[in-house]
Amino acid sequence: MGPDRPEGPNNRRPGSHGARESGAASRARAAEDRSLRSDAQDDAADDRERAADARDAEQDVRELEQDARERGMDDREAQDARDRVGAAAHLDALPPRQREIIEMIADGMSNKAIADRLFISPDTVKTHIRALYARIGVVSRTQAVHWYEHGPRRSD
Repeated sequence: MGPDRPEGPNNRRPGSHGARESGAASRARAAEDRSLRSDAQDDAADDRERAADARDAEQDVRELEQDARERGMDDREAQDARDRVGAAAHLDALPPRQREIIEMIADGMSNKAIADRLFISPDTVKTHIRALYARIGVVSRTQAVHWYEHGPRRSD
């Protein structure tokens, strides 16, 4: 405080709440912050790994297309071969839990049935589904099942 303001509970610095954090609380907050940073770093590493897997799958499709051209396959044969190679590649981009959930959605299971099978709450299932929809760019169960069965739409 300045020399013209006496110390006391009514003369605190602006923005101060007057209570100091205890040493244990400060250490706990620092540990939680480190844990959150570590989780964020792990998530970023997982995202980079999934992106690398997706690039590898795209490279496999390009190589298959080149092979089809070299062997003189017609367009339909080449498309069938691409579909076989890329059929499950799009699922590799999903985290394991989202992959489990989209498989159950495709099997026609309700949120309650998924929750019972995974031993989680229906609200947690809804959270997973919202994250899944955002990741794959769909807004409904029907679109999610189509994505699961056919892969993402191509912008050919």
